Amino acid sequence: MTKGANNVDRSREWADLKERYLRPPSQRPTSSARGLHHFALLCNNVEETIIFYQDLLEMPLVELFENRDYQGSTHFFFDVGHGNYLAYFDFPGLYVGEYQEVIGGLHHIALSVEKSKWDRLVAKLETAGIEIQIVNDSSAYFAGPNGERLELLTYPLNDMYGNVIGAPAVDLITTLRSTGAVRQFTDEGVSDDVLFRILDSARFAPNGGNRQAWKVIAVKDKTLRTTLADLYAGPWAQYQALGAAGLTPWSPYGDRTAENEIIAEHERNAGSAQTTDEFVNALFNAPIVLAIVADLENLVATDRDLDRPTMAVGASIYPFAWNILLAARAEGLGGVITTMHVRIEPEVKNLLAIPDHFALAAVVVIGHPEQTISKLRRGAVDSFTTVDRFTGPALVELPNTHRTQP
Repeated sequence: MTKGANNVDRSREWADLKERYLRPPSQRPTSSARGLHHFALLCNNVEETIIFYQDLLEMPLVELFENRDYQGSTHFFFDVGHGNYLAYFDFPGLYVGEYQEVIGGLHHIALSVEKSKWDRLVAKLETAGIEIQIVNDSSAYFAGPNGERLELLTYPLNDMYGNVIGAPAVDLITTLRSTGAVRQFTDEGVSDDVLFRILDSARFAPNGGNRQAWKVIAVKDKTLRTTLADLYAGPWAQYQALGAAGLTPWSPYGDRTAENEIIAEHERNAGSAQTTDEFVNALFNAPIVLAIVADLENLVATDRDLDRPTMAVGASIYPFAWNILLAARAEGLGGVITTMHVRIEPEVKNLLAIPDHFALAAVVVIGHPEQTISKLRRGAVDSFTTVDRFTGPALVELPNTHRTQP
């Protein structure tokens, strides 16, 4: 770290400013702004600037027209993702001076890119002979064609050095590709206002006949939460034992005899010393615990009479549960959908006074994540998609197909 001119320790001042002005996410008002419409800079040469951003940095030119305020001046825009635009003006015949760092002026512009793209763009910049400063293999600093300072960094939006900045406001594709299961949370609470907003957005999930056959129980009572944790512990331990034995736990076509033997062996080894582990206790100390139940009298089960377990009824319930996680993500929160309690549904129904014609679909736990998830591991499209038949050829990506992320 470069030492300041006065070599002064301002940690107390910063701590005081944070204490007085930095509110917890749940207490911050909604911003009056809809977003960054565009960020405007000055350029020397329009064509050189276009080539630099569009060809070298792969950020396309999206508009170009005459500046309304200065005859003969060009106003043009580059797409930098997430609905944001970097704009430039030129002022022919008017000397505006070279770039310099001044109070109220530009320090640098940081542009977030995926790591694979970061590697490619850095290599292109180096090939073009542009001087680059690399920091921690995640940030690349360099000058643009007009002297402007630029940074390419691999941190996702709203993430700085692994810390969440504000409430993530990511685009839909990024959200879908990075909303994973979160099971560890900070101690920070979540207000009922936030929970209401989450459910108010989640209710627009697709569901059969728009019957909205779901019911949500927000579990707040500490005694109920403790009991839910204790009930969860048994199936959770069985799940781990079955997985450790190489089985898919409770598969509809699983070997029930083998499963029962493994569970019995696990319980013999555990003896009477079984306790609710720290992971489970922490999970049910999260700010939000929701039991999602489904009205069986109001669900369409098109596969009801087939000789297999029904799947169709879930199509009217689980999109709602997923929408809860997506809406929570928009609030800067994370969570997980768990069906472990379904293994002991009668006990849960008795605990929460759930009527007979309702089924427990899932429990959703939500809070402030201890760590930000930015990348998930999933199988490639061609590993699960075929053409025309189950045994048909894999659907493969065409050359030069544009994807938002690799």
